[in-house]
Amino acid sequence: MKAEKNAIAFILSIKWALLFLNIDITLCRVENDEERLRSTTKTYTKGYKKRTKTKSLKASTKEKKNKTSNTKKSTNKNVEESNTKVENSNTNVEESDFEFAEEIENSDTEFASSDDTEFASSDDTEFASDDTEFASSDSVCFNGGGVKIEGQLHTAELGYDAFCLVQLKGSDDVSSEVRCNDAESDTNIWFYCNNGQIVNKRSGQCLAYIDNVFWRPDVIKVNRCDWNKNYQKFDKLDEQERKVKSESFRGKSSARTEFRLKARSGNNHCLSARDCFFGCYVGADFCNTDPKYRFFFKDDTKSRFDYWSEKEGKDFTFPSLYDEAHDGTVASSIMYGLSTIRYDLRQGVPKYAKNIPVDDLKKYFFQDIQRPPEGPVTLQEIYSMLAGIPDVDLPAPKEIQEWLGIWSEQQREKTSLYYFSDTIPNHSPLSFGIFVEELSKRVSVWIKGSEGFGSQSDVNYFKDWKFKNEPCDFINQSNYRLGNQSTRVQKGYSLVADAVFSNIVKELKSLFLVDAYNSYKVYFFGHSMGGSISTLLGYRLALELYENDTPSIPKPISIVSLAAPQVGDFDFQKTFNILEREGFLRHLRMENQEDWAPKTSGGAAPGLTGAGCFIDALDTAKYVGIDVHLQYPESYIYYTPEYARVDYEDIGLLVDPLSPPYNFIDASNIDNCGGFFCPTYWHATGTYMAMLILTFRERGLYLNDLYENWLA
Repeated sequence: MKAEKNAIAFILSIKWALLFLNIDITLCRVENDEERLRSTTKTYTKGYKKRTKTKSLKASTKEKKNKTSNTKKSTNKNVEESNTKVENSNTNVEESDFEFAEEIENSDTEFASSDDTEFASSDDTEFASDDTEFASSDSVCFNGGGVKIEGQLHTAELGYDAFCLVQLKGSDDVSSEVRCNDAESDTNIWFYCNNGQIVNKRSGQCLAYIDNVFWRPDVIKVNRCDWNKNYQKFDKLDEQERKVKSESFRGKSSARTEFRLKARSGNNHCLSARDCFFGCYVGADFCNTDPKYRFFFKDDTKSRFDYWSEKEGKDFTFPSLYDEAHDGTVASSIMYGLSTIRYDLRQGVPKYAKNIPVDDLKKYFFQDIQRPPEGPVTLQEIYSMLAGIPDVDLPAPKEIQEWLGIWSEQQREKTSLYYFSDTIPNHSPLSFGIFVEELSKRVSVWIKGSEGFGSQSDVNYFKDWKFKNEPCDFINQSNYRLGNQSTRVQKGYSLVADAVFSNIVKELKSLFLVDAYNSYKVYFFGHSMGGSISTLLGYRLALELYENDTPSIPKPISIVSLAAPQVGDFDFQKTFNILEREGFLRHLRMENQEDWAPKTSGGAAPGLTGAGCFIDALDTAKYVGIDVHLQYPESYIYYTPEYARVDYEDIGLLVDPLSPPYNFIDASNIDNCGGFFCPTYWHATGTYMAMLILTFRERGLYLNDLYENWLA
């Protein structure tokens, strides 16, 4: 019996020695960690707040040493108690052995999780909250063989919604439910090293696979990079090129290389992007082919629309969202006045032309022909001519003068009217112009909206309400179809758009044969009915470029519409989204909350009398594009059809009128007249401009960025 007890005591003494050896190794690791972290601090922050961080490191290391010392004391105490048990009985020896094994497991767990977590959450979080310095491709992966890929790490399951992996600020958690462009600066950028580590650009920390046991799910965290740890390394499996699903394909903007990320440690586990038990955090589970296990890298510095600049060697620089919306509103407003003067010339000599030679009016508005006889007419020429009219209260000249006055003289001089048509189709002519804008580097098509309901010009000539707005049912049109799918569009608008489409394409091709316009972009502008027809024309042109790859017309096609009724069904919306994802089409759609028109698909008359198109019981009509939703005092943006919303703070009550050159716009009813009582006011281009100025002028948003925020 005594010999057995001595043998058991000898075995236990060996186990205690191993425990002490483990503690000594841990102490060395702590000292090495302190030195490595000092080096990392120097690399990432370049001396910024060096004293503070060094002090923090020393305090952290001291605390770890104290913990280790306490562990030693506790272990010595346990040794004495266990030896006493050995002396007492065999049973006590067996119980002590079990307690020791449990203590060893707990001790290892403490070193593996508690201390390492301390390094990750205290010292490394300090890096994550530092707003001045970030990791770079030169400073990461220096022991990992260099950077293989850099960019946003998107989840394939929610690729359409542009969600990606983001390290939450001040935390070791990694979320998969943050829109990439909404993330804190560079918390959404990752370096994939050649050795398999994935490093966050903001914090310089690595993704780490935590292989929990039994009932606890495996998790993915970030902690301080250790180039020798396999639990921080991931292999890419079954890489595969994928693109947007469609029956016809020309573009490359939606193409992406998807892969699974398998942890080198653990038992065949892969990253999972949709672990949404308590919020959507990145987890891990047995590898399979489910989309939640697939990821892809994306270059965050480019939008899908930059593809064409690189492919065709053209400098396509797009202005801000506010500038695009602003110019679209000005252009749509001017088009009403130009169309009115041209119509007036057909009726004889307008009374406001008494002090101006009729020949000059005809020269600038080239009645009954589509191109000016002496070459393009600048808007500055039109502005100067109308300034000579003494009676400025006459509607058409005043309207053009006021809206043209918003643009600078240089912009007016550099914007030329190249083509003007208002005779096609015969049954219901559409008035539109093609303009060359040198300052903005645009060739733009401006579409006039509806004439006043019941007005002489509408009843006798344009017939906008009878033949464009009133036929608001949806019909199957092959011109708007992608592949074999049926696509239904609003009848009245589509018939008119189809009648003028070939003329517009012909003129655009002719213009882009001129080398001077090689880097110009194509835009469609329109208000109300003009916005709807602009949407159809821009869509048809983008679809033709997508299917036939017409090289003479640059891509993408841009549409800026305001107050536009809806024009297509679900299949139209689906194809529209494909063209957006492929980088062929971009659409900025402005909608006033109190305006009835954008909620309809046309109608026989404004307001309740046009309710046949207002009430869409079957939800046939669908929104398209990125919607600037103007709502006083809060405006927001969403992407259709997902309605992902970005709210804006209150701007306060409107007190003062708009400042020049916008002071001619009536903003007095914005805060005191609802859409039911003032439908015409809320539908007017002036109200759209006022709302745009009040709620979006200082936002600094860009349409291309918004697309990347919602489309992956």
